[in-house]
Amino acid sequence: MVLCTLLRVHSIRWHFFYDMDNPAVIEDFDDESEDSLEEEKEEEEHEFKVELYNEFPSVYLDVVLVYDASQNKEVQITAFDKMMPNERAIYHAYDGDRLLIFYADTDKVVSEIEIKHEQSLCTVYPLGFFGGATRTVG
Repeated sequence: MVLCTLLRVHSIRWHFFYDMDNPAVIEDFDDESEDSLEEEKEEEEHEFKVELYNEFPSVYLDVVLVYDASQNKEVQITAFDKMMPNERAIYHAYDGDRLLIFYADTDKVVSEIEIKHEQSLCTVYPLGFFGGATRTVG
């Protein structure tokens, strides 16, 4: 529990002053910061960045995470909505994540990407009249 004092200054601004001399407050901050730093460090060790590139000349794409490897379960999370033609986006990935690429605002799948740790770039490009493909670079 964090205790604070609220002071009114110049009738418009409010300033918060935390009671950091209170041992209960210090313990709360210490516990949270140590735990969260350890968790963040652990996640960062496994997380990596993959650049996604929409090479379709005039087509918007939706990118949906369908398998979250960090949680080890199937999900349905929109990673990027209406990715513009020739747009590049950075996806924070875990080895084994699966993404489905759709034509924007439809349920038509253009491509499926299974993320591997050695990947650094995934390009979604047109293949034939209705299809799409994915090219990956390590």
